[in-house]
Amino acid sequence: MWMRILLSLGTGLRLRDIEIWRVSDIDFENSYVTTRSKKTRKSMGSRHVPVPIMAELKKYVSGLDAKQENIFTDLLGKSLFYLYSCALNSMAI
Repeated sequence: MWMRILLSLGTGLRLRDIEIWRVSDIDFENSYVTTRSKKTRKSMGSRHVPVPIMAELKKYVSGLDAKQENIFTDLLGKSLFYLYSCALNSMAI
C-alpha cells in the first residue's frame, strides 16, 4: 500500500488510477508513466514521476514475478481494479 500512496502523492493521480498500471506503462528511463481510462482502457497521456519516486518504483517492480503484467495485484494475481469492480457490481453500486 505504501508504494501506491507514494505514487499518488508524487503524480497527483488517484489510487484507483494507479492500481490499473501495467509494467509496460512505465518509462523508467524518462521518468514517465502512461495513464489509461478505467472505463475505456484508452491512453490518457503521460505523467511525470519524480526521480526519487521512480527509483522506488523500479525497486518495487524488480521484485515482481517476471510474468506479472499488472503492478498491483492480489495474492492470486488478479488486478486490484478488477477486484474493486467485482465488489461494486455485487453491491449494486
